[in-house]
Amino acid sequence: MKDIATALAKAQAQIKSAIKDTKGQIGQNRAYKYADLGSVFDACKKALNDNGIAIVQRTDFCGPEIWLETMLLHASGDSIAGRYPL
Repeated sequence: MKDIATALAKAQAQIKSAIKDTKGQIGQNRAYKYADLGSVFDACKKALNDNGIAIVQRTDFCGPEIWLETMLLHASGDSIAGRYPL
């Protein structure tokens, strides 16, 4: 876990803010802009790659529920994962 922690700390220092380039609207008079998933990934991809970190996502079925597992994998073999119900 030591290697991925060090790499994530370095990557966080390099990650730029995501560009809010997608428009949304609530009702007739309330427009807003947000960073979609592509913009968020573009903002962090280079920093993660430069520090040997890959992102892997997969779905898993547990009874009637579907879960999304996201893993951060480091070149050293270290990893961090989280699971979220869909």
